[in-house]
Amino acid sequence: MLLIALMLAAAGCSTESQDEPSGEDAAGAPTSPAPDARRTLDLTGNTWRLERIVDGDDATQLPGRASATLVFNKKRVQTHSGCNSGGGSVKVSDETLTFGPLMSTLMGCPEKWKQQVEAAYGDVLRGAADYVIDGDRLTISKADSSLEFVAR
Repeated sequence: MLLIALMLAAAGCSTESQDEPSGEDAAGAPTSPAPDARRTLDLTGNTWRLERIVDGDDATQLPGRASATLVFNKKRVQTHSGCNSGGGSVKVSDETLTFGPLMSTLMGCPEKWKQQVEAAYGDVLRGAADYVIDGDRLTISKADSSLEFVAR
């Protein structure tokens, strides 16, 4: 009887909960998380590098050397189009970014892709825009235009 009581007490002191996954299968082999359980990044604390501009049916992939970015810090956003830098206020809610007026340097940008980024930033990053973060990808969209970023 004493042996049964000791075994029950030892089982109750187990550090592994039966309700939580242990990271092992029934045979004790390690398991990996499901593919859809990947970590989604926060909007703030990351530099978002622009990869693609979508305008209606037209999509423009930026060249590999392109360095157009956004950085969000609490209530502000910093922009870099590959040519001009700037920033302004932004209000973040669950699915919407509301941009205040953005200030920017006014350098001439001869490369076509830089001109496209300038125009797209001016269109999409003004007023309210929808946003989605999926893993390390950020999409900001307004009407039929969107900006697609990857965290770096």
